[in-house]
Amino acid sequence: MIPGSRVPLFALIMAYVIAGALLARPLLAEPAPTPARSQHPLLMAPRPSPTAIGARISAMAGVTGVTRQPEPTTPEEPTAMPTATPTPTPRPVQVLRSCPIDGDMDLLSAAPIHIVFDQPMDTDPSSVVWSITPTLESRVEWLAPEHLLVRTVPREDGVQYRFVLEVARSREGGDLERPLALRFGQGGMGAPIPILMYHHIDLLDGTEPADTLEWTVSPQQFVAHLNLLEELGAHVVSLGEAVDYLQRGEPLPPRPVVLTFDDGNPCAYENAVPALRERGLTATFFVCPAYIGDYNVLSWEQLRHLVEDGFTIGAHGYQHVKVHALSPAEAEVQFGLAKRRLEEETGAQVEFFAYPFGWFSRRAAAQLAAYGYRAALTINPWGYQKPADLMYLNRIRMAYGEPADELRYKLPW
Repeated sequence: MIPGSRVPLFALIMAYVIAGALLARPLLAEPAPTPARSQHPLLMAPRPSPTAIGARISAMAGVTGVTRQPEPTTPEEPTAMPTATPTPTPRPVQVLRSCPIDGDMDLLSAAPIHIVFDQPMDTDPSSVVWSITPTLESRVEWLAPEHLLVRTVPREDGVQYRFVLEVARSREGGDLERPLALRFGQGGMGAPIPILMYHHIDLLDGTEPADTLEWTVSPQQFVAHLNLLEELGAHVVSLGEAVDYLQRGEPLPPRPVVLTFDDGNPCAYENAVPALRERGLTATFFVCPAYIGDYNVLSWEQLRHLVEDGFTIGAHGYQHVKVHALSPAEAEVQFGLAKRRLEEETGAQVEFFAYPFGWFSRRAAAQLAAYGYRAALTINPWGYQKPADLMYLNRIRMAYGEPADELRYKLPW
């Protein structure tokens, strides 16, 4: 016994042993979380259950007592393979316009050779192969990606030259659809640019006077002429384009042809213009201002509609009189006043004149030039034009009832 105590010594020792054993048991497991602090320092938080202690021991050994299910995953979308874009086939190269046109035997002496393509071209020197025979010293320029220019030394009169374009390649890699061959010269018969002349486009019964039949074609004939031109590969151009070629060497499409109508007859407006509009073609109408609005002549409004649609207006005298021997005062009326009145009423620039009755002279040509006309047209039946004769251009006429094949024989191609 401890002095002053009534508790036996043996009981006290056993109490210490039991208390030590109880305090040592938690050390065999993973240390428990720090117990919550109690308001009574001597009270402990509830001890974990043996199951929880076992789970913690298993986790420390790398083995969990609970099998965890894998989280569901969303399958990835398959990656689409890129589709190869097919390489477009390059367009064949075509020649739209040229100077000279084939068969021009009176080309302007200073005119270079122009070739206009339908698309931008490869301008590398190796992409173009051409030749001129007889050989001429020359050099090549590109005015634009689609416009080739060949300048040559002066050419000799009376010599027929031949230009051949054998190879040309576009920027897209397209090749020339077919070789281009152009025959040309100087001092010969002229450029094959037929100008067709019409007056009345009307349906007759065939019993009319000879002069009426001579200056009339039926609407069916006129359409047949247009069909023939298309069949022959001709290209209708404006009178201004033809004069630009003759005067300055501006390029033209193959087999150019010009359509003209004299006197301003309403039947031409009613029967020819719709066919031209339908095909997207152009023409020149020569009229006399003194008669505009009369019962058998086009009105100012109709002329303005023609201008709006891209047709050309030319003068045919102020009145329909012979102009080959006019005095200065008379020329002022027939050439000057006629031009000014047409320009004021239609808003178009009037640059071309058609001789009434076909009567012309050098005097009349000089007077026309002084009033600012660029060209004048006769009724001489020939399909070629010369640069030196811009005031005496030729025209082809067809009579009533003549078959289209008759026109074929009058054309220069």
